[in-house]
Amino acid sequence: MSGITGIAKSRRAGIAIGAVLLAVSGTWLASPAKSRSWLGPLAPVAAQVQWVRADGAVHAGLSGEALRLMESAIELDPSSTAGWIALGDHLGLYLASAESGASMEIRASWLQTALDLTLRGQDWVQQPEFLALYRGLLLVSHGDLEESLDWGGHTGVEARIALFQEACIAFEEAGALGHPDGEEIAQYALVMIEGLRDQNAVK
Repeated sequence: MSGITGIAKSRRAGIAIGAVLLAVSGTWLASPAKSRSWLGPLAPVAAQVQWVRADGAVHAGLSGEALRLMESAIELDPSSTAGWIALGDHLGLYLASAESGASMEIRASWLQTALDLTLRGQDWVQQPEFLALYRGLLLVSHGDLEESLDWGGHTGVEARIALFQEACIAFEEAGALGHPDGEEIAQYALVMIEGLRDQNAVK
């Protein structure tokens, strides 16, 4: 589910649609995921069908439909780590991107929703350390941008530092949960924080 197709033809439309989608997804994320166990062993297969349909909706520029289908896929198979990550990509990378046309505030809200999603998913998957690591990677993907999101009440370089600080916490959690690379990647985040602080001091 890669590629940025855009939410709408204009920035105004993008902001309006983004606000509506964010409100809807916030309601869904506040409720506990429930696997449709009545489907039994067919649930993962049904989930895959929904992912294929969601991919088609993304490529058609139908963000609302794509989000609905992705949520349905997660409900069908909440134990799928790949499923939570795919939904996180849609929220935290696609909808939170500058290309989405949404305002800075809405984009930051999408990223926060994706981060909350990874925490929720950790209660369902067999290897929660992978979602903790992914949470850190989401933060790094935005912290690496020279024109990053406003984050943690900060803008510019300070916002990037805040993103890397949260990423470091996530990587450390991944390591504590058993991911072999968690601590090492946390050190990378710390190095980036120091570099950004030096850059900020020069200014």
